[in-house]
Amino acid sequence: MSEPLASDARVAQIWASGRSAGEISDDGLLFFEGETIFSFGRHFPIARHQGGAVLVTTESYPVPTTAHIALVRDAVADCRIFTVPDVEARTVEEHKANFRDYGRRISRRQTLSRQTSGVPNDVESRALVEEANAYAGHFGLSVEPYAWDPAPA
Repeated sequence: MSEPLASDARVAQIWASGRSAGEISDDGLLFFEGETIFSFGRHFPIARHQGGAVLVTTESYPVPTTAHIALVRDAVADCRIFTVPDVEARTVEEHKANFRDYGRRISRRQTLSRQTSGVPNDVESRALVEEANAYAGHFGLSVEPYAWDPAPA
């Protein structure tokens, strides 16, 4: 790693650009090594470049890590982003586990929407379905795509 930088935002930008092998923020809490950026240590990978996309964690952490994730999202805003629990997924089975997690999140979102508006398929549900199916396509997963019905019976 090189000498510490001035800000977390700058570390996120350098990581997003892929211009350096590793950098660390001035407080040492946001850093990256290769394709993966971490918050508060190697045990908290928050995002990783993979196959022309960026995997960003769904895991929730304390406020500083949430801020780090927001900085990373801003830095990769022009990239294809997939929000998954396992940003270090490499095998087909690990990617399938991420895909199944999309299904759980879609189901929870539809239940919440049904409870609040009476309609199970809202805009956020549709966005999750589209992201999940794009994820499966991007990583070549042989899975049944999730469906979104804008006018359920």
